[in-house]
Order: sequence, then C-alpha cells, then structure tokens
Amino acid sequence: MPRYEQSGEIRKFFTKGQPISTSKGEVILGNDSHPDGIYYIDTGYVKAYSLSDSGDEYLHIIYGQGEIFPLIWAYLGVINSEVYYETMSETVLWRVAREWFMNFIKTNINVCFAMSMQLSQQFRLFSDRVDNLEYKRASDRIIYRLLYLASRFGAKDGNTIMIDAPITHEAFANSINLARESVSREMEKLYEERILERNSTCLRIINIRALYAKLNMPASLEIELKRR
Repeated sequence: MPRYEQSGEIRKFFTKGQPISTSKGEVILGNDSHPDGIYYIDTGYVKAYSLSDSGDEYLHIIYGQGEIFPLIWAYLGVINSEVYYETMSETVLWRVAREWFMNFIKTNINVCFAMSMQLSQQFRLFSDRVDNLEYKRASDRIIYRLLYLASRFGAKDGNTIMIDAPITHEAFANSINLARESVSREMEKLYEERILERNSTCLRIINIRALYAKLNMPASLEIELKRR
C-alpha cells in the first residue's frame, strides 16, 4: 500500500457512499466527459493509462489502498477523457458524488488538511515518474522504477522487500516507455545476480543496496526512500 498515513475521517466519509466490488480488468472510468463520482480504493489496485493511436498502452500511475481518483476532476471539474482507470486485481471501491465530496472538504478543516497532504503525495508520484524517464539507459530506468515501487508498495519481509502489486513485465514497460522485451531482458539479469526474485504473486528485492549501487545513489537517498 502507499507509504503514507491517511486520515481515518476520509475513509469514514467514503464508506457512506456506494460500495463497488470488481474483478481484475474492469474499466471504472474511461471516455467520460462527466464521471459518475469520486472513488476511494479500499482494497486492490487500479491503473490509470491512455492509449496511443496504434492501441499501445501508456501507464501513467498505479493507485493502491487508501487512494482517491480522479482528483483533478474532483477539485477543478476538468477530466481527461482519454485516460482510463482499470482494476489490476480484485478491488473494492467506494464511490461518492462530486458535490457531496466538495461540500465535505469545504466544511471540515481536518479533512481539508488531510486531503491536501494526499494531493501532495499523489502529485509526488507524477514527479517521480518524470524523474524516472530522464534516465537514458534501459537498465537504469528499470532499476529506478524498482526502487520507486519498493518505496511505494514494498513491505519488509526479513532482509528482503516484497512488492505485492500485480505488476507484469508489460505493465512495467508501459510505465517507463520501454519495450516489454527490453524489460524482460534487464530483469532477467537482476534475477541471475540474485538481486531480484519473482514468484507467481509478487516481486521480491533480495539486495536493495545493490540496486542503489548500480545507480550510484547516495546513502541519504536510500534512507529517504525506505522511509516513505
């Protein structure tokens, strides 16, 4: 789940709305000039992506437990109808009307502050994605993405870090503008070096220090990422 604390008041508010249980691969929003509400993820994962003219998928972001979408439309009333929101696993969501949401945050200062913190965190996700794309070499871009996923969805499991978000090589590639074959090739090297391990349900980083070393990242940044 995301690496930040969230106000219990936000979840309490959303659970007064409509519960929605979905299976993997269901499109929640897409091609909508006027969405049917604001969504809160109780469990599961949702990806936001767009499609090229040739049908290729560009993965923008993966939302996890406790996150809310589409926030730009919630606050500004502006929606990008070319962005789709699709479940990546069995997912439980809560939906409330935009008008109800806006009234709630306008009349509750504690919730307003909590939402400003969440907005800042979700903005940081897009900032990290831009930083990721600045790496020119495929291997560096992939390693940075692994560190990002570890800081965002990773959980300590002994001396390793487990990333249980359902991320395939294809989704990984779509998120950093690389071919799936390039991702598979570079990931295979990390498997062979015993830096990374994969089973049927998750990625496991066995040696995270080795990943930082490959990018020549300072120890101070390593500590920051682990504490997110």
